[in-house]
Amino acid sequence: MQGRWQTITIDDYIPCSANGSPFFISIAGTGSIWLNLLEKACAKVFGGYKYLEGGSAIEALRMLTGAPLTSFCFKEASVVELIENESMAILIKDFLSKRSFVLVASTEPSGLFVKEKSHLHIGTAQ
Repeated sequence: MQGRWQTITIDDYIPCSANGSPFFISIAGTGSIWLNLLEKACAKVFGGYKYLEGGSAIEALRMLTGAPLTSFCFKEASVVELIENESMAILIKDFLSKRSFVLVASTEPSGLFVKEKSHLHIGTAQ
């Protein structure tokens, strides 16, 4: 996509199991399909649903917002230091004062074996 907005055209057919529930992502108990349609658009961009497995929150934010993003892994020594010396709190307060950010926390697999890493993703709105 090279950093440019693109329109992705999809239909409203969602892959479902025999009992009618979506094969992939869903919002339990809501009947909402917006997330399924968004997932379908991503699958189209990447060449199929099978290529969506293992995606990350920061990749999704970048794709959906186009905003510059910063990711902090809580297991990295430099991030632990930011937390311990309260610089992380100052950084988050700065983002809060600007009211121009998206904040996501997640755990994500890494490498060949699933090892959970806690992440904080911050995207600044343009």
